Amino acid sequence: MKIAIALRTCTSVRTTFGNDRMIEDSKSTITLTCLNSLLRAIQFTDHEVIFSIHDDNSSEEAISMMQSMCDDRGVKVEFFRCDRLKNFVSQYEWCKKQDVDYIYCVEDDYLHQVEAIEDIVEMITHMKQ
Repeated sequence: MKIAIALRTCTSVRTTFGNDRMIEDSKSTITLTCLNSLLRAIQFTDHEVIFSIHDDNSSEEAISMMQSMCDDRGVKVEFFRCDRLKNFVSQYEWCKKQDVDYIYCVEDDYLHQVEAIEDIVEMITHMKQ
């Protein structure tokens, strides 16, 4: 299977709707932890993965860290730096262009077990039967 994964990130805003987060870490730490878990899941899967990050106004340091994490894990990434609040549009436009079996859109505060992508594909395959 060929899977496109589009991650939306924003390390400059702690919360969009003014609600407190359940953990006290910085938004950068939360985003990088999410990315690390997603990269591990990408490495674990046998499926072909096309990966993109659509970023909304993160710092240069955060962008550099995200790119380095992908490079260190050997995961090729298309990186899109978006105008404020435009990362959803960027993600949507990128997804429309992909010739894949499945598309997985995710935000930067989700954690993934290493088997996550395998589990998602298995669940979809089971639901289609």
